[in-house]
Amino acid sequence: MGRKSNNQNEMQFKASLACIEKKEAGEDGSLHIKAYALAFGNVDSWGDIIAPGAVDEFLKSENFGRMALCYQHNTSEVIGVITGAGVDEKGMWIAADVLPTTTGLNVQVLIKAGAIKEFSIGYFADSYHYEKRDGYAYDIRVLDAITIVEVSPVTRAANPEAVLIDAKNENLLKSEDMQEIMELKQSLETAQAEAKAAKDAANAMGAELKAAQETAAKQSEEINNLDASIKAQQAVIETMQKNMQEKKQTTFAEALKAALVENKDKIEKMFEEKRGGSSVRMEVKLGATGVGASAYGTVVDPIVGSNPHVARAFLAAFPEEIVNGDKAAWLDGSVTNNAAYVDELAAATDSEVAANEVIRSFGKIATRLLLSSELNDWMAEIYNWAQSEAVEFIDDKVDSEIWNGAGADTSAATKKKIYGLKNQATAFAKIGTYANANVGDLILDAVAQAKKNGFAANVAIVSFTTEAELKGVKNAQGDYLYNQLTGMFGPVRILPSAAVGEAEILVADNRCAKVLRRPSVEVEITRDADLDGWKVNVRKSAQTKVKTGHKGGLIYIANKATAITAITKS
Repeated sequence: MGRKSNNQNEMQFKASLACIEKKEAGEDGSLHIKAYALAFGNVDSWGDIIAPGAVDEFLKSENFGRMALCYQHNTSEVIGVITGAGVDEKGMWIAADVLPTTTGLNVQVLIKAGAIKEFSIGYFADSYHYEKRDGYAYDIRVLDAITIVEVSPVTRAANPEAVLIDAKNENLLKSEDMQEIMELKQSLETAQAEAKAAKDAANAMGAELKAAQETAAKQSEEINNLDASIKAQQAVIETMQKNMQEKKQTTFAEALKAALVENKDKIEKMFEEKRGGSSVRMEVKLGATGVGASAYGTVVDPIVGSNPHVARAFLAAFPEEIVNGDKAAWLDGSVTNNAAYVDELAAATDSEVAANEVIRSFGKIATRLLLSSELNDWMAEIYNWAQSEAVEFIDDKVDSEIWNGAGADTSAATKKKIYGLKNQATAFAKIGTYANANVGDLILDAVAQAKKNGFAANVAIVSFTTEAELKGVKNAQGDYLYNQLTGMFGPVRILPSAAVGEAEILVADNRCAKVLRRPSVEVEITRDADLDGWKVNVRKSAQTKVKTGHKGGLIYIANKATAITAITKS
């Protein structure tokens, strides 16, 4: 079969004429064949013609000696050697020996039986041109020069002239010969399978023997350890007995105490050992009838302790949007509404819409944890804890930067920082005045301002001091307005934050801002020999998204005392 390509650097395949001569060789078991590797002048099923002279340069080059005899174009299945080649008016022929390899024997049988009749080449098109030919709707590619890589007997050729030539019955195998060859092949395969099974069985026996040896060694070590433990206990008892005999005036309790003190190091060395996260200790107790020894296991809690993190109000208040990319982009703009009455057959006044593309780089925040080298045995737990702990540190910083971030479009440095909501929100402007105004009136007035701008404020982010003040606000009937169970003050949810200044308040419709985040967290853990410890590096990317038209839903109160004075009736 063939594969047509116009890429000179890509090997292509082309079928040619069939085997024209074959005969048995001598004692080496090879099969001598002669076949046309390619034909000149005819258009094949791929729309190609090989021009006479297309292989002249190839036959004189060193590449001729590298031409291989393969099977079905599989260059890893070399089945013989090419012993000669030449050209005549029909095409290029080759003489070759099909060697008695496993695949070669199969190919010999197939060629002799007539099951394989055709040959094909794998080649590189060095030069070619296109011509128009009568009877063809497309241009014919004429191959002017080719380099042949391999010649293969194939199942089906692309060239319509690939037919068997000079195949004589006397050259074919007799049926009894074929039967003998097949029986020999089957016997060989059976022997190979039996040899493989024997090898596998030997390997399995070896593995079982190795496992038995390891088990025996482990049992021997346990017996030795047990023997050492018994001897150590006997030494303790013998020491106590000796002390009691030498100091008959001492009590049994005093003798016991003295023996334990004297042998403290030996006992600890014998019984304190690490076993997969657990420790073992030995306690000797004074009983009513003598000394009793008991072993107590202490299981170590695998949860690593850490400091708690403060509440993150901004990450809790605003929805999160995952961005798969290095940057985030969206359309931003403004709308001027000029809708008005219009007379019949009169043109309407244009409303204006201005839109522009906004591109934001992510701000990358990172931290590195330094861990003691003594934590080697706990590496799995340390890795998981360090990653989550570092992310907590980073999220604390991200939450603060969502409010205070210095990101701006003014320079390359600020473009890579988080754009803080404080700098994107709308400044507070009073809606009404109130008698004896307090911080509760201030928040509700900011809610009214957001509503006037077309938004429904549903969250207020305040300092912890302001939250405490809100808990004391009452209505005219003396009822507290702040619901400490739900955290609601009127229509808004109160979220305290350490990132917000004592005098600052943000009243917002939480649909007006989003926290952008890339889906991956970068984590690296490396050994630091200089510090005799481990370093866990963690990086996380975040950014905020506030469209120009949505800034009216974010009301920023810079100084609550000044704002309360502004809304208080004189």
